[in-house]
Amino acid sequence: MTDDMKLIIREFFKFIFFGMYIAGGVVFVVLITSIDIHVLGHIPENSLTERTQEALLAISILFFFYRVKKKESNGLYLVIGLLLCMLIRELDSFFDYFFHGAWKFIALPTALFFIYLSLKKGLKTACQHLASFFNTPSYNLLFAGLIIVLVVSRIIGMRFMVHIISGPHFNQGIKSFLEEGTELLGYIIIFTSSLSYCLVPKTKINILNSLTQLLAKSEVHCEKDR
Repeated sequence: MTDDMKLIIREFFKFIFFGMYIAGGVVFVVLITSIDIHVLGHIPENSLTERTQEALLAISILFFFYRVKKKESNGLYLVIGLLLCMLIRELDSFFDYFFHGAWKFIALPTALFFIYLSLKKGLKTACQHLASFFNTPSYNLLFAGLIIVLVVSRIIGMRFMVHIISGPHFNQGIKSFLEEGTELLGYIIIFTSSLSYCLVPKTKINILNSLTQLLAKSEVHCEKDR
């Protein structure tokens, strides 16, 4: 089996694997959001969907923090700081018990603290760590997840977008499903990024290589039988 054929087979199995994973993620999103809409009529701040988003984001932060401690990649503190500020924003309903908009006064010092941690060993070192992360497939997943959460979900959740679907009568349930469902999918992709970067990159490669080798051996046996 040629190297080109091995690459094609490996990419084919990668497509199948990620396709099944994303399909499962979409089913999960529909299931979680449907429970809230069926029970509550929409997706409020204190809902299963919101709690799931926060849990995925918190776990992602822990995975990246684990990576920082294991590899001493201080530049990744910038990624952690960004995700932590997003988590604080998601928990705004909790911080509003103190006063409205309190999350901003927690997110700002948090961001400054993690910027300090990332630059503790110098700007050059932080840039090297970030550049190393940017060259991994996990960064592409993180980038896609952030775009979905911060941009796509906001656009889809706009009232005029909802009116296009629901007609002249505004439907809060449809708005909640579109905005929060898309946001949840984005957080699943961010979670996948942190998981793949910290725990399973080698495992995934080994599985794909094993499948490729198995097909190569099968081809050799078929040629011998001929």
